[in-house]
Amino acid sequence: MTGQRATAADAVSAADSGPETDLNACMLFQNPHPAHRTFGDALGAEYVHFETGEGLADGSRTLDDEFARLETGTTLSGDYDVVIAEGTAPLQTLLAYGASHPSTLFGSTALVYLAADETFLTLRNRGTRHVWTALEPVTGRLLDGAIGVSETALEWARPYLGAVHTRVVRPPIAPAKYDRLRSLEPASPDDPVELLTAGTTKPANNVAALASAADRLPGVELTILGAGHDEEPYASLESVRTPGFVDLEAFAAAFARASLYVQPSIGDAFPVAAMEGMLSGTPVIASTETGTREVLPERNVFEPHVDDIADCIDRVRTMDRTARIEMGRRHRQRIEDCTESRQAAAFRAAVEGMVR
Repeated sequence: MTGQRATAADAVSAADSGPETDLNACMLFQNPHPAHRTFGDALGAEYVHFETGEGLADGSRTLDDEFARLETGTTLSGDYDVVIAEGTAPLQTLLAYGASHPSTLFGSTALVYLAADETFLTLRNRGTRHVWTALEPVTGRLLDGAIGVSETALEWARPYLGAVHTRVVRPPIAPAKYDRLRSLEPASPDDPVELLTAGTTKPANNVAALASAADRLPGVELTILGAGHDEEPYASLESVRTPGFVDLEAFAAAFARASLYVQPSIGDAFPVAAMEGMLSGTPVIASTETGTREVLPERNVFEPHVDDIADCIDRVRTMDRTARIEMGRRHRQRIEDCTESRQAAAFRAAVEGMVR
C-alpha cells in the first residue's frame, strides 16, 4: 500500500517561511528547475554552473566534460558554509570539491546532494554504475546529507551514496499556478472522458506509451501540454490533441476539462505537473517509477507499460463520477501544503540540520 510519507516540511509551519539563513551557500547547477531555484533562493545561494563555473546570468550550457567538472570542483572557493549539488551530474563536481578542500574534511563546509532526477534509476542499465558503486565509500564519507524531492529519488540514490543523513522536501508549486489551480472546483467530467498530461518530449516522460494506451480506449481523448509534441508520431492519432505550450488561463482550463491526469514517466523523482494535477482537484494516476506514487493509493499506480497504463485508466475512468470527484478532493488535500514559501522554509531547515 502506497501512501503519504512524512517530509521535512511536516515540521515547518505554513506561515513560517522565516528570514533567509545566514549560511554562505553555493548551489552547483546544471539546468535548474524553477522549484530548485526556490530552494537555492531560500538560502540566498550563489549559483555556479557545475562545469563552466559561470553564474545563472551567463547562460551556461552542459559541456559533457568530466575534466571541466573536476576543475570547477577543485577551484571553487573554500569559504562556503554549504555547497549543494542540484542533481546527479553536479554531484561529481561536489565530490571533487570535497576531496580537494580541507574545509570539508575539518567540518567547516557541509556538502549536500539534492536528489531530484532519475539518473541513479537509469544506472541499472549503464556501465557507469560500476564507477558510482566504486565511489560509494568516498561519497558516503564526503557527503553530509542528501535531500530528496521524494523518498523514491533517495531510494534510487542510496546504493551509491552510502549511509548519509537524508530528508525529503517536496518541490513547490509556483504561486501563480498554485492560486489558479487551487481555485478550480473538482469536477472530473466524463462527456467525453478527457485525459491530460504535461511535460517535455524527452523519452523518460513516456508520452508515446500513454498515447497508445489512450488510443485503445473508446470514448477517451488525450490532451498533451508542452512544446514539440505536435511533431511526434503520436500527434497523428485521432484521440490525441497537442496544443503546445499554453498561457496560464489555458493551462487552468485544460485541468478544469480533464477527467483524469496521467503521469506515465519511466523515471521522474517528483513531477511538479502531477502535483499541479492533484492541486486542481483532478484525479491523478502515475507510474511506479515516479515519486508521485508515494502520495497515491495503489489503485492509482501502474507499471509504465502500455497495457498497464490502459488498465489503470480504465479502472479509474469507469468509477462513478461522484467517487472520482471525491478522489480529486483527497488528492488536493495531499498536496495543497506545497506552497513556495512553505517548501522554501522546509528546504532551508533541512540544510541547516545538515551543517556541522
